[in-house]
Amino acid sequence: MSREARWSLMIYIRHRRRRLVIVLTTLLFAIIILKILFTETRDQRVVDFLRDWCRVRRARVDWEQVLKPCKGRTTWGAKHDRWDSSQETDPGASYILLWDIHPAGEFTRFSIQSQTTAGRPKTIGGDSWRVQINGPSSVAGTVFDHANGTYEVLLLVTVPGLYSVDAVLEYSLCNGYTDPPADWFIIGSAQGKGQKEGVLGTERPYLLKKLWGGQPITVTIPPAPDNRTLLSGGHS
Repeated sequence: MSREARWSLMIYIRHRRRRLVIVLTTLLFAIIILKILFTETRDQRVVDFLRDWCRVRRARVDWEQVLKPCKGRTTWGAKHDRWDSSQETDPGASYILLWDIHPAGEFTRFSIQSQTTAGRPKTIGGDSWRVQINGPSSVAGTVFDHANGTYEVLLLVTVPGLYSVDAVLEYSLCNGYTDPPADWFIIGSAQGKGQKEGVLGTERPYLLKKLWGGQPITVTIPPAPDNRTLLSGGHS
């Protein structure tokens, strides 16, 4: 078998595996939702927890949904009529729009409102926010792009206490999802070895800037009622 044929076979197998994972995850999601709908429960917290649990699990495998706000905008070198550098997000001007804090063992969420360098709220998606909170434990957040300038951050914090929020904007305007040049992996390696000098041009889309200019942002997670969390079976 030629090298090209082996490469095509590997791509085909990877694609099939991804599809299988998405199908199985969707099936599991459907089973859990049906169980919730047809199982009587007196605790709305259980319903909310399972819903958000499924959302986080699905977000880790459903790459098509993750890329949906950037549909048609991931081709290398393409210029888009409606998006330009004036619409790039300014993390220093962006802010937390909404807090929804829950006790330890439940999902806490907040929303980030992205703003342009001119201080205008954005109405498009495409930002790559990386969020983590640090305190008695460290928890990485799952970020959902709502394609309207807001980004929902879900965090499952299991230890109560005072936490600091570390939110970093890595890319804007879908630059974090842009495909490399079509022949990138044919000519050289993923690290750029073997590529022609200057092939990437002068653009430097990797921003790596903190929300609100890096000013301290804290959140206090209260303990679970009677110190019994949903994860330990503390519900009826």
